[in-house]
Amino acid sequence: MKFRGKLLKPFPTPVVETRVLSLPRPGDVVRYLLLFACFAGVVLPRVIAEEPLTPSPVEAIATHAAVGDSDELIYNDGDRVRGRLESRENGEFVFRSPRFGLLRVSEKDATVVLAHPQDAATAAVADASSTQEPHARTGVLWYLSPLELQRRLREVFGQWNGRFQLSTELAENTVDRSSLAVEGQLMRKWTRDDLQINARYDYSESDDIKTTDMVKAGAAWRHDFTTRYFSIYRPALEWNKAFYEEGYAGLGSYVLFQQEIGAGVNVSQRPDRQLRFGISENLFQVWQTHPRERQEFRAYESAFFETEWLLPWRISLKDRVVLYYSFERSEFQGWENRFEIDKKLTEALSVGLRHEVRESDDLQVQDYTLLRFFLGLDF
Repeated sequence: MKFRGKLLKPFPTPVVETRVLSLPRPGDVVRYLLLFACFAGVVLPRVIAEEPLTPSPVEAIATHAAVGDSDELIYNDGDRVRGRLESRENGEFVFRSPRFGLLRVSEKDATVVLAHPQDAATAAVADASSTQEPHARTGVLWYLSPLELQRRLREVFGQWNGRFQLSTELAENTVDRSSLAVEGQLMRKWTRDDLQINARYDYSESDDIKTTDMVKAGAAWRHDFTTRYFSIYRPALEWNKAFYEEGYAGLGSYVLFQQEIGAGVNVSQRPDRQLRFGISENLFQVWQTHPRERQEFRAYESAFFETEWLLPWRISLKDRVVLYYSFERSEFQGWENRFEIDKKLTEALSVGLRHEVRESDDLQVQDYTLLRFFLGLDF
């Protein structure tokens, strides 16, 4: 009654009470211990089962870095990154670095040295991290992140590697000129085959006069019969809607379809130094639609030289030279050269400089010399 009365008072007065607690009897102690044991038997197994068996990737990296025990990602050019190998999927290393974050590197571009090759915890951490990877999928401005764009493109194209490149120019001086070039590349390698697909659109104008309006698409398929000998097939399609003819731009329009069928020899097959040369037969077919309609067919022989170098500081160099010759006419018919040097800024972004030359002595197509700077997104 005393306790109930206190609750009913609207403003209870402070009361200081001194109570003497009696010690529990032995029978009560036994009952308490049995109750605690039952509680522990029901709750603790669930808590232990829900506790993660492996640390998170960030904790694992921090622990390994603290003791100087980290995996190492070694690029072909010698650059090294320390961190933790999470998994290998679709021919790529998924590597997490405390400094650079999550990296996806093709197995042909780098190797990984494990701190503990026999440690099964690597696979466990990779499995645990796979559920934590999709972190930026729902971001509103995800398209502003190169890494997020790269990840989404990898999901679309799967085992294909590629690059999207962009180049533009706006100038106002004695004449107003602007230009735009957009290009996409897809590449995939198998044991004996190498396939590349590319497409490009070039547009430029000067004082509101269209000087370039060209769409080019092509592919290159190389098949290795042995480690030394290979065959090559290169189809190409070119649609030029601003053909420069008789000193005036924008007057002509044509469609060019070219097929190159050849074979060659691998002179050098080092991962960082590749050199190839060969001979091929070229079939040219030209449909001119403006200012007059006509169709031409030519077949020329050619010799080609290709080189690919991987330089320090993640710089790559590519060059391809083709010399055309007609055995039927016994005369030189022109040449082409494409030189490109690229520098990877990050795992997703790269810059490049390309120089192209084409000179044709007989075909009624556009000859040009092109020097262009590109910004690319790799995936």
